[in-house]
Amino acid sequence: MSAHERGRPNPSIVIRMPELVAIVGLARPTIYKRLKDDPTFPRPVPLTDSSAKGAPVGWLLSEVQAWVGKRVACRTEKPEIEMRKPSKPSVPLRDLFAGKALQGLLANAHLSRSIMKEPSAERSAGTGVHAWHAEVAYQFADAMLAEREKAARP
Repeated sequence: MSAHERGRPNPSIVIRMPELVAIVGLARPTIYKRLKDDPTFPRPVPLTDSSAKGAPVGWLLSEVQAWVGKRVACRTEKPEIEMRKPSKPSVPLRDLFAGKALQGLLANAHLSRSIMKEPSAERSAGTGVHAWHAEVAYQFADAMLAEREKAARP
């Protein structure tokens, strides 16, 4: 083999999944998703005559390198992730804060029990617990908004 031939990629080199993962920089599940959804992603080559699920497959190194090269070329044409200007929240801030407070209350049941007063007949019957959690969540939200406004004042 001449020095010139050694410098050229061999189009018949077959790589397996670990090498594919290392070359393309994608996780195994993402590769399977690309195979399903991306017609430009290199297709596997069956390595045996078996049609059984899990039969050994490989990928042509030259096709994988060409696909990576096209991805690099796309990078220079247009940014993959465009920077967006911050927009106003689609949910009112009070509702957003209340939602976060409610998540905290529900995730920390011991906190709910410690701030909850004696259970009323309505709560012990199980009908007012949800309303109580919503009420407390909005109390937290109002407190967060008040602190936010206080901090914004010069």
